[in-house]
Amino acid sequence: MRGRTAVTEPGLGLPERAGWAIAGRDVIVTNVLRRPRAGTAGVLVLALVASLASALPASATAPTQSAPECKVTNLTRGGTRGSLSEAVLAARAGDTLQVRGTCFGNTRIGKDLTVVGRASAASGTPTLDGEYDGSVLHIERGTTVVIDNLVIAHGSANGLTWPRQSGGGIWSAGRLTLKDVAIVENSARDSGGGLRLEGPTTLIDTDVSYNVVTENGDGCGIATSTRLTIRGGRVMGNIHQADACWGAGIAAWAGARVTLLGNARVRENDAGIGNGAGIFINDGASVALQDASTVTANTTTGTGGGILAECSATVTYEGSKGDHVFGNTPNQVVKLLC
Repeated sequence: MRGRTAVTEPGLGLPERAGWAIAGRDVIVTNVLRRPRAGTAGVLVLALVASLASALPASATAPTQSAPECKVTNLTRGGTRGSLSEAVLAARAGDTLQVRGTCFGNTRIGKDLTVVGRASAASGTPTLDGEYDGSVLHIERGTTVVIDNLVIAHGSANGLTWPRQSGGGIWSAGRLTLKDVAIVENSARDSGGGLRLEGPTTLIDTDVSYNVVTENGDGCGIATSTRLTIRGGRVMGNIHQADACWGAGIAAWAGARVTLLGNARVRENDAGIGNGAGIFINDGASVALQDASTVTANTTTGTGGGILAECSATVTYEGSKGDHVFGNTPNQVVKLLC
């Protein structure tokens, strides 16, 4: 891994609980918060790439403070709960929940909901923290969920059976929209370190960065078998822990349709010996690069540094290929026939 280090103890190389914020659509570290917890030894924690590590303030090595209290308010019906799970259970379909502070644990969403974060000086950046134990969010089939202005971090889908081994940040079979969301520092054993998607999904100005697949698998950042639209934002710095991650940025198959719009960027993902460091598509999947979207600075010792299209998969561009895919190692776009 180039310029990155994966470690197996919390707090080594990366703060155990980083305080994330979104500034100018990019993720930065603003402070370091910690919450005592047990049973974390042996859980993989992802060290930030050098560019993000340099953003850590000098205070990062100073004594840390407690995470802001979790408060989830139902804006539709009233009432405040101390966890997102409690608020979801109490909500009705169509409600809007507002998150303040840092909410720890895992939440299953089986009804139509909107979840919005509210930042303040007192409560900091609204964050869902999975505490390295399972997917942070599990969104059930048949639901429509909108998530806005939240950080989703420290999920670890480390189970031995499907689907508990995929979707460290979010596992979703519903219709999902993410707006101004940061999916950062999550891991999965097999697929979708940040996101594992089986339902149509739209990302708007969303960051999927610094996630990892811990065994040989696919989609260190995003793994999808369905329609995925990415408008703006980044899929960046996602990496492998074992030898290979096919599609370190994005992996798509089974007829998935991936569309990059606006200034969406897939960059600086590392696939190890896996193919398709930026994007890997096969089995009838397609990717369309439009507007000013780019795939650049991704790395593999295999092939398809930018994009690998396998079998019947297709790639299309608005304008020329070179406007969208460039600066990848060892090559840009590779088509492999079956």
